[in-house]
Amino acid sequence: MSLRYFFISVVSLFFILLFLFLPLRIAYSTVDDLFPEISYRDINGTIWSGTFEEVFYGDTLIGNLNTSVGFNKLHIKIDRGRLDLTGDISIAELIMNEVISLSSIKFIFDSDKFGSKLPMKILLSSDNLTLGFDKDRCISSSGRINAMVNDLELFGEVYETSVEANIICENNKLIANFITFPNADLLSGNIVIDNELNYEIFGSSRMLEKVLEQSLTAGVNVNPSIEFQGNIHSLLR
Repeated sequence: MSLRYFFISVVSLFFILLFLFLPLRIAYSTVDDLFPEISYRDINGTIWSGTFEEVFYGDTLIGNLNTSVGFNKLHIKIDRGRLDLTGDISIAELIMNEVISLSSIKFIFDSDKFGSKLPMKILLSSDNLTLGFDKDRCISSSGRINAMVNDLELFGEVYETSVEANIICENNKLIANFITFPNADLLSGNIVIDNELNYEIFGSSRMLEKVLEQSLTAGVNVNPSIEFQGNIHSLLR
């Protein structure tokens, strides 16, 4: 082996090892600038496998964010906190198009753990969502979200029910069309979320509509509905 070949091999190995063991802190040095509302206690590991310890949204603890790199995928996992979530981010879409393309999303969200300001208790879960978006719009989405809802108050009555919602992107917004089960007449509607995380919830109750139609004068049309809005940021504070 020539000295020149040996020197090139050693230098190449050095840079390969340097890249493989590059601290995650360096690779994510701009996190504070990009997401000022998010903070974390510490960063450990390398760009191939690392952890953001104790991630906070404002004053709310989310959990630990673990990252690992595979073929064209950045795998993320949030655990040991108030939110359980796993998913994959396309590295190519992120670098080439500045689009966050998430796939194989699984999560569990318990409103009780966040001290949520929603007017009901909700346990959300999903096992295979896809979602693509940039800073301005929702680009693509598919999948189903399931929910257990307690203390749902509709027109003076309190219900416990299950809900299914299918998600789509429409007019640059994320839309979840939902319906209760097994009683589909209890409540149906949709949730609309924009790029600033403002949400609007629209719903109607066919069950209550039937009751009112029977109790009111024949021929009177009724359409009992619910509508409220807010911002997801405020729910996590």
